[in-house]
Amino acid sequence: MSRQPGAVPPPHPAGGVASGAGPNQGAGAPPGYLGNQQQAAIMKQMMVMEQEKRVQLHMMEQQKQQLLREQRQQQQQILLAEQVRGGRRQNRDSSNNRYYWLNR
Repeated sequence: MSRQPGAVPPPHPAGGVASGAGPNQGAGAPPGYLGNQQQAAIMKQMMVMEQEKRVQLHMMEQQKQQLLREQRQQQQQILLAEQVRGGRRQNRDSSNNRYYWLNR
């Protein structure tokens, strides 16, 4: 594209870098080359994504631990209820035995 005197250059895309050209890219840079700022931005984005993933995994682990605690508590309540019922049954049986032996 030739530039005539007084002509306005074409606008750059958002971000201020022309398409395909990084801020540190020289005239002899290969196609697809990313400038240092672009590489840093991509690395930062990847680090943010990794941090978000770690936060999600931590939350999932916390939920899992809470669920396991609730399950253990529920199992303990069931065992306690069974023991109480078993104790009542045992008391009833022993009182029936006493009644039998006393009234023979």
